[in-house]
Amino acid sequence: MSRKDYRRVAKMMREVLDSTSIDPESWLYIVHSLAVLFKEDNARFDLHKFRDACGWNTCTGVASERT
Repeated sequence: MSRKDYRRVAKMMREVLDSTSIDPESWLYIVHSLAVLFKEDNARFDLHKFRDACGWNTCTGVASERT
């Protein structure tokens, strides 16, 4: 996948978060699972940047943090 694809998925996940009453825990699980899958596909993929682009901060109140 390309950066363009990752951005499209992040945009879609943000729209899901903003426009539905999805359970926050389910949404977080889906976003994190996608990020892990994308990281496996591309070693340069930034998991935290993706999660933040999806709306991680909106859902949790904190930015995705590197540990």
